[in-house]
Amino acid sequence: MRTAPRAADGRLVLAVAAVRLGPGADLAAVTAEQLRDVVDRLIGARQWMAGDPEVLLVMDAVYEAPRISHLLGDLPVQVLGRLRSNRVMRRPAPAERNSRRRTGSAANRPSTAAS
Repeated sequence: MRTAPRAADGRLVLAVAAVRLGPGADLAAVTAEQLRDVVDRLIGARQWMAGDPEVLLVMDAVYEAPRISHLLGDLPVQVLGRLRSNRVMRRPAPAERNSRRRTGSAANRPSTAAS
């Protein structure tokens, strides 16, 4: 599937061709190559020149945005990817820290007795 470039409010919108991937294919590498081709075409057509803002690549959660950003690190692009809702951004706290936080000491708890 290819669509013609559309200009909207000074922005150029391009879609890339759908590619059927075989078993074991690297989705991030294939996607990065397609996006590299798009950016190269934009530069070649003088739609992007030095001094312009970086090209914004927007993708859904199925793509590995951090890895694609790394693979395209030599191009003038910013990668924006939606995160999955189950994505964890930090490691859980150590168990002993969690237990202290949950129970705390009795001296630090507010009194529940009527005064």
